[in-house]
Amino acid sequence: STGTHGSSAYHGLISQQIVDITLLLASGDLLTVSPTVQPDLFRAAILSLGKLGIITHVTVRAIPSFTIHSFQEIVDFDKLLEDWDTVWTSKEYVRVWWFPYSRKCILWRAQKSGKSLSAPRESFYGTWLGRKLYELLLWFATRIYKRAMPAIERFVFRRQYGWESTYGQGGSEAVQNSVEGLNMDCLFRQFVNEWALPLKHGVEVLKQVDQAVTKAAESGAYYVHAPIEVRCSNCSYTNKEATPFEIIEKSGGIGAIPGNTLRPLLDYSPVVPYAYTEPISNENLTLYMNATMYRPFGHDPPIGQWYREFENIMVAYSGKPHWAKNFIGKSPETTADVPSKDGEMIGLANVFDSWYGEGGTKYKAIRVKLDPEGIFLGGKEWAVRNGVI
Repeated sequence: STGTHGSSAYHGLISQQIVDITLLLASGDLLTVSPTVQPDLFRAAILSLGKLGIITHVTVRAIPSFTIHSFQEIVDFDKLLEDWDTVWTSKEYVRVWWFPYSRKCILWRAQKSGKSLSAPRESFYGTWLGRKLYELLLWFATRIYKRAMPAIERFVFRRQYGWESTYGQGGSEAVQNSVEGLNMDCLFRQFVNEWALPLKHGVEVLKQVDQAVTKAAESGAYYVHAPIEVRCSNCSYTNKEATPFEIIEKSGGIGAIPGNTLRPLLDYSPVVPYAYTEPISNENLTLYMNATMYRPFGHDPPIGQWYREFENIMVAYSGKPHWAKNFIGKSPETTADVPSKDGEMIGLANVFDSWYGEGGTKYKAIRVKLDPEGIFLGGKEWAVRNGVI
């Protein structure tokens, strides 16, 4: 309902695995839609923001449970940018955790495997003591001395991962079931601000974010938390049905056979060339950047200035925010629109029509048709602020 994704050049949104979906409408009627039965309603329903009806049934294309063999390496930030064009298609699953003050990244790559299970390396903040110490240090930087944040990041990075680059040397390995291997420990309560943009712009975008974070730390304007998540997905669509054989052939036998190849009306990922006409490359992929700010022991860090600069960079490269995250919204044109509270949402109402175009117009018309009395408009203020209604 919100455009949730993983991190793989060979997989897209969860909605891409849906074969058909049934909604209980405000009228009490059940409506079943699919790529061939009322396709526009289907495209609205698979990213509905919960505003069309109650989802009662979904047919999802799935596979049996499996294990994955993962490789986790320390890579210098500049080296990651140097190898940007090849790293994202090097394994079925690829994700990066960027630690900007350390100028290092964790590159995690994995593929399906039939090997025997083997545990990952021990985790510093996977222990009770390490976890509490990290949260205490974050609290100290949030509440007492914000300039400590870069040193805290470097300290925790060393304890959790080491320091010297292991890139190209295999790093640490593990074989786990897919749920454990693909899961991520999010550690603490947090604000999460994630945007989608074309992966081909990734090097320029990361450089600009790096410059902004470095400049802010030098002046003491703000400090960020780590990691900044860097991920990708294959959100390319034909808007018609593709044969499984075509998809398997072009993906080299890796990845998923989708349940549909239709773009949701409110998909916030960029429009990119369809991936399965040629071998997959960065041109076909979506970059997701996620700026996380932890809330240690329930204390909110300042986020407004950091998130505003982050979002301005995303917008400059045709980025759009994840519907389910803590974005502020389009940069205000006048100071009168500046939020009264740090990090308060402005929303997308002033850009919704230009950003979502015909898809957004269709979605709003379908919403009114299916729910004319507004039965499913819980959270109406959020919907109005973001131009959904």
